[in-house]
Amino acid sequence: MRWIPGLALALMIGCADPVPDPPHPFQEIVDQGLNIYLGSAAPSEVTDNGDGTRTYHFDPDDGPICLGGAPFSAMTRSGEGDGLILFLQGGGACWSTLCQAFYEVLGLVPPVGILNTELPVNPVADWDVGYVSYCDGSLFAGDVDIDDDGDGVIDRYHRGLHNLSVSLEAFKTEFPNPSRILLVGSSAGAYGTIIASALARSVYPEVPLDVVADAGIGLGKPGKPESIQSLIDEWNISHLIPESCTDCVGDGHITGVTDWALSRDPNLRVFAISSEQDIVISFFFLALSGPLYAEHLLAETAELEAAHPGQFHRFIFEGDRHTTVSIDTTADLSLAAGIPLEVDPALLSTILGTFDGTKIGGVSVAEWLADGLAGVEGFSSLVESEMAP
Repeated sequence: MRWIPGLALALMIGCADPVPDPPHPFQEIVDQGLNIYLGSAAPSEVTDNGDGTRTYHFDPDDGPICLGGAPFSAMTRSGEGDGLILFLQGGGACWSTLCQAFYEVLGLVPPVGILNTELPVNPVADWDVGYVSYCDGSLFAGDVDIDDDGDGVIDRYHRGLHNLSVSLEAFKTEFPNPSRILLVGSSAGAYGTIIASALARSVYPEVPLDVVADAGIGLGKPGKPESIQSLIDEWNISHLIPESCTDCVGDGHITGVTDWALSRDPNLRVFAISSEQDIVISFFFLALSGPLYAEHLLAETAELEAAHPGQFHRFIFEGDRHTTVSIDTTADLSLAAGIPLEVDPALLSTILGTFDGTKIGGVSVAEWLADGLAGVEGFSSLVESEMAP
């Protein structure tokens, strides 16, 4: 009877000491509520789109929802490699005094930039993709519904943490065992990687994790911690800031959380990419001059690199362009993600950088990242203003 050896084996396994889960490097914020929405909502429908992508739809009554009440969905794309890209879409932000953000999901996995499967210099062209739509206006972290005018009707659903949580769980069902993960965030998505990296550790606890933070490394208003604290309060995300990190936002930036995370997870690596004077972040969202933004960008990233050699790397190029990984030189700019404004495509070409075309010393972002991911000997940060002429 063939089932007897199998039953005996099952009983032996059942009697063995259970293998403990690996310790969570960010247990402090897990205890504070990071994982509260894991397991909270299954997709209401999964659509096979026939082009290698799937759409995971969620019922708003289950919690996940976009900023203005539109249904939320996340998407996947199957590749031929064994790695997994978790991509956090960009698209502005929304708070009581400024609201420039996407109110609905994009509805596709844009085949551009780091997601371009046909770009020769793309080191992750054949990886699987989990695409997290950005439509919560709160950097994938918010956890509050707001009635702005007091009429009893919700005006803003900031449910970023809920949307992100159910997305990662959906990706885990389709891609349960990737060899490694590259968490990529562009613009608002880059700010979102700060919390998403911790949540990804909860969903994929033993998978090597690298982070690409493109055009959003966590700067706020220098010397005005009350500014970023007001957003933390308005979006109800104080529980995602570790209580032990008493100076995480003390200088007006939120890079202290990145420092805290790198200190606790020696296997985490961050690749930070930005122009020195990013016009979208510096001028439009933070109301800072380009030179002042550059001063703090260079100082904050240099401090992180010095504190975490081998873990934090930076690619800082001169000028004021916004983002690089969202598009490439072959892209149709009508598909560009990362700016929630209606901008003429011709103007976009002067605002945005490109994955394969933005270079320092002849090295493109794509080539630099490829060397970093491959662990090429001698790999280092590239900061254009600090290079010899």
